[in-house]
Amino acid sequence: MLSDSDLEFLRSIPIFKEAAKDALSLMKKDGMKRQYLKGESIFWTGDRVERLFIVQSGCIEIYKDDREGHRLTLWKCYDRELFCLATLYVKKAFANATCVTDSTLISFDRHTLDKVLALCPQVGTDLLMCLSGKLACYSAMTDDIAFHDITFRLKKLLYANAGQGPHHAVDMRLEDMASRLGTCKEVISRALRSLKKDGLITRRGRKILILDLERLIDGIACK
Repeated sequence: MLSDSDLEFLRSIPIFKEAAKDALSLMKKDGMKRQYLKGESIFWTGDRVERLFIVQSGCIEIYKDDREGHRLTLWKCYDRELFCLATLYVKKAFANATCVTDSTLISFDRHTLDKVLALCPQVGTDLLMCLSGKLACYSAMTDDIAFHDITFRLKKLLYANAGQGPHHAVDMRLEDMASRLGTCKEVISRALRSLKKDGLITRRGRKILILDLERLIDGIACK
């Protein structure tokens, strides 16, 4: 059972903001709250998963990996974000979920969610919009992997994470870039060296400084 403060937290999430009183009471009664440590796994690919998770605090990484150690980050979930909506109805996880930081999660089983949707159809509409957004991101990621080389994808990643200032610094570890692009550190290092040779970037410690943003994104659909 959730506390009153947990219920207020749920009401602060746009999807549940207009939930009826009966639905909120049901969520308070049947909801479960659990704390996880950094690095702790929530579930693995193929596990039976029958709960919808909401991040109350922390960060969760949803990713795929293989036996060779290659890792592809699908997305990261932060405060007030949901995950496992699709898995909830197919029951088996299609990816892994691990805590990037110490995290607190609130979750509901499928039967509770079904009752909430019956009481509040608008919640179902909002959840469908959330799921559609995830599918769109997944589709774009699939297109990039299938039809573009690693240099093209790295340019897009650098652009998406470029900071403000004259050199648009990107502060990402090689491991994180490799995970985002579904490859290994060695491949990322080679691609960065190629971009540096072309005069597009330079490196200062872990930071990557973009020297020519216009040339970097030339020919890339960044939107």
